[in-house]
Amino acid sequence: KSVASGCSNLARITERGIGVDRDGDKAAELYKTACDMGEMLGCFGMAKLFEDGKSDAGNAQDAAAIYEKSCNAGYGEACIRLGKLYLRGRGVAKDTEVGKGFVQRACEEGIFDGCDVLGQLYESGNGVEMNLSKAVSLYGEACDAKVGVGCYHLAKLYQSGKGVPANAAKSGELFDEACNTGHGKSCSILARQYITGDGVSKDNSRAAALY
Repeated sequence: KSVASGCSNLARITERGIGVDRDGDKAAELYKTACDMGEMLGCFGMAKLFEDGKSDAGNAQDAAAIYEKSCNAGYGEACIRLGKLYLRGRGVAKDTEVGKGFVQRACEEGIFDGCDVLGQLYESGNGVEMNLSKAVSLYGEACDAKVGVGCYHLAKLYQSGKGVPANAAKSGELFDEACNTGHGKSCSILARQYITGDGVSKDNSRAAALY
């Protein structure tokens, strides 16, 4: 197990070029070694390289197959990635129902990024009947779990009054929560709010710190 983890760590270093030359194909080899030892993080890392076109050793279709294997082994992040591929029709035939199923599975297993993606489906009506109440609930689950993008999407609903009563103060609180997780877009919106005083007290110094 420790050898497999070491291969995954070395793969990440090689993929990002930290102290070594960046090399997607070499990273893919190292991830594959870890994956072959049963390290799901290695399988996931290899699939991401293939999906993102960072290695000539595989493509989006290969990524989908690896994600499915990892998802079925209980790696929830892979379920989300696979769901998104089905939603976009990338590497697999487009199937919003199947895509939703994989994303929902991740959410139900406590991978709250999946709850955010599922919320987006219900907000947009993409492959499901539009249900803003469900979107609000799912974004709330994600946000409560410190998934910044979930706080961001919930803040946008409160900002626009979509599915909930418009509440500038509440949107400001949620953008702040999202920003504190490192969600850059939320930090920029919050900075503008501090300049205009929309939902928060005007504070130019706070705005400057956020930009």
